Amino acid sequence: MLKGLLAYHAFAATKDLRIRRVAVGILAVWLQASRFGAGLCASRAGAWLWPHIAPLDVPALLGKGPRKLDATAALSVNGNSREQVRQFYNAVYTASDSVPMDSSALCASCDAGTNSAAFLSAVLWCINWFRAMSGIPAAVTFSASETGDDQSAALMMSANNQLAHVVIPTNWSCFSSSGANAAQNSDLALGVNGPDAITGHIWDYGAANAVVGHRRWLLYPQTQVMASGDVPAQAACTAANATWIIGFFEVHSG
Repeated sequence: MLKGLLAYHAFAATKDLRIRRVAVGILAVWLQASRFGAGLCASRAGAWLWPHIAPLDVPALLGKGPRKLDATAALSVNGNSREQVRQFYNAVYTASDSVPMDSSALCASCDAGTNSAAFLSAVLWCINWFRAMSGIPAAVTFSASETGDDQSAALMMSANNQLAHVVIPTNWSCFSSSGANAAQNSDLALGVNGPDAITGHIWDYGAANAVVGHRRWLLYPQTQVMASGDVPAQAACTAANATWIIGFFEVHSG
């Protein structure tokens, strides 16, 4: 077994990653039309990415196989129907907007806290919406334990106002080994959180993200279980997101 390591360049801390709705609509239609998700993952291994290797057996993935979906049944949409896509966007994507985080995270005291169940569900809806629009399995669930670790990772990024996946100094504010481990296995965003961060990961714009690593991990078809941690902006601490996307993949030849 090989545990996936680092992935992708981080988002620039100075960027606001929220995407205008019209741009999201254009992106979604392009995803559905190109069905690039599986093909791109299989055909391009970016310089900062481990190539995606399909596991021989699904239970090898994080979470040990399928589980009941936390937010909704598996999503699907007929991308050939403009009206169905329009309704799907209005019913699912916009449903993730403006859901209260109700976070108990306290950056000043290095308390990662938790977020409301409704907020977590909104993040999950957003992930599965993009996956459905890409024509890949859209029944991802969240792991409770890794969500807790991602909370710690997001807190670390927020408290230090910078992003790092590996070799994180132990003298960082709010450092924790669980957060450092989660950072290695997660897409990271600074200055944005929740569903807006997921849209930013999918958009993956900027020269540093030319290999669209964040998008590729979120749209890896075999992944069934992810996790997400988010902290709000507080005083000198910046809003941040960590989305666990790397599972355990079996290496095989041929």
